[in-house]
Amino acid sequence: MRYLLSQTWSNIRESWGVVMQAILLMTISFFVVGAFGLLAVQVETVLERWESEAPVIVYLDEKLEAEKRPILAQEIQSWPTVKKVRVVTPKESMKRLRKSMGKHKHLLYGLDGPLLPPTLEVDVVLRARTDSHLKKLEGTLRKLKGVKNVDVGQKWFAPLWTLVAWVRGILWGGGGLLLFCACFISAGTIRMALFVHQDEIAVMRLLGATEQFIRAPFYLEGVVKGVVSAGAALLFLLAMYLSLVVPFDSQFLAFTSVHLRFFPIAYMVGSLVVGAGVGWLGSWIALRTNPTEQRVLT
Repeated sequence: MRYLLSQTWSNIRESWGVVMQAILLMTISFFVVGAFGLLAVQVETVLERWESEAPVIVYLDEKLEAEKRPILAQEIQSWPTVKKVRVVTPKESMKRLRKSMGKHKHLLYGLDGPLLPPTLEVDVVLRARTDSHLKKLEGTLRKLKGVKNVDVGQKWFAPLWTLVAWVRGILWGGGGLLLFCACFISAGTIRMALFVHQDEIAVMRLLGATEQFIRAPFYLEGVVKGVVSAGAALLFLLAMYLSLVVPFDSQFLAFTSVHLRFFPIAYMVGSLVVGAGVGWLGSWIALRTNPTEQRVLT
């Protein structure tokens, strides 16, 4: 183990300039991938929050007497998948509409009549926020007497989840390409280290050193470069995140009802593991395709 560590450090020290260039280029690749990943985290967090809080809207028949609406709401609230039911009168709906229009609310002046139907806002428990549960709930609500229409809200989120799918596609496609390039960047420095140590490798081979013993320092060098690059990219992403939180988090919270988020611990650990894997793969490519290495080790 001591030889492995000392030889790896010797390889890095003797070609530190090239190694630093490789780490810089790999860090940029990891940073770009991480930036897309951080964007995907924000979008998914917002959509999950909105979708979990969006109530099921039950439009009631105008002919249903006002005193029967609370009774119907109480019946629905007794269902196991329903958390809360709110009765919204046409007057309250108009107040909300005026408030949502902001400075253009004057356009609604004079329209005080019951333009909007009475509704029930049904909050569903989180475990019931699946397509199958919501479709079943919609069918049950439509059968109730006095119910005119039901809107579960899924159609509003479908285009947004499509956007998330596109972001994921870009992340996996473009990110995979960048990581593949990072493998070859790492492989280039390993090839140079092989060239520098080709005489030493030949002597070790003549003295009976095994192939695994000779190659291990080069694999470890690739792993070190990958972990350092991934860690540096995470630090740059964290710095960017912290620089955005102070001026923009309050506005983001007001607009989306959630705070800006950084990667969870599991994601960061996974990033370091991916970095190690990219570095190892780069070493494997170099050791399998380098003519000098094949001539010395075989």
